[in-house]
Amino acid sequence: MKNGLIGLIVLFLSPTLFAQEKSDIGLIFSQDETSRIGLEFRKAVSEQWKLKLGLLAGSKYSYFGNQYYEIIDITDTSVVQRYYNESSEYANLRFGGEHRIKQSLFSIGLDVELAYQSREQQRYNMTYFHNVEVPQVAPFGGFTNDRAQIRRHYMIPGLRFSAIMNVPISEQFTLSVGGSARGSLPIYMGASAIIDPYVEFVGNPPAIFDFQTSAHIAIRYHLRKKKEEKIAE
Repeated sequence: MKNGLIGLIVLFLSPTLFAQEKSDIGLIFSQDETSRIGLEFRKAVSEQWKLKLGLLAGSKYSYFGNQYYEIIDITDTSVVQRYYNESSEYANLRFGGEHRIKQSLFSIGLDVELAYQSREQQRYNMTYFHNVEVPQVAPFGGFTNDRAQIRRHYMIPGLRFSAIMNVPISEQFTLSVGGSARGSLPIYMGASAIIDPYVEFVGNPPAIFDFQTSAHIAIRYHLRKKKEEKIAE
């Protein structure tokens, strides 16, 4: 037990044990809807600095769980509710730098991001018929005539600040955990796939500054140079 604790302390106090200055490629998982999963390449330019290039994808859905709706008609035999669903898909390009704090496991990073967002909104009616025993649902009652949808497209430039802890777990792998704060401003590019029988989607959405915080985890593989491989052989 004592030896294990000493070994853990040595690991944290000696992060150069596995040569963190190597370049690596990592698989990232994040809470951020714009970059839930992706790949990130880090290139060491000095003992303290790394350049980063990442390509990530994200999504956000409201098809399940709590959906917003309003009652639009009530009769003695039925209730008509209009449901509002929304979903977004993202592709995110990220470029920046990461600075290692002295000889510790901790780093801070700053990234410039450019994301594309496809945001789809749907509205449709569902009719609930009353019954003596239980309410009956007519699935997608009047769905064809009452359905409305629009797909809006955005470009989202932003800045991300990160605090990261890189923990070497072997000569070839590092575990990274951290948190990020991101500020961005969606720029509306236009719309497609429009079905709007009741003219519900009127005008262009306003540009609103967005600020989010999130946590992330990554497993990184150190890329070995050919010279190192020959020496190892």
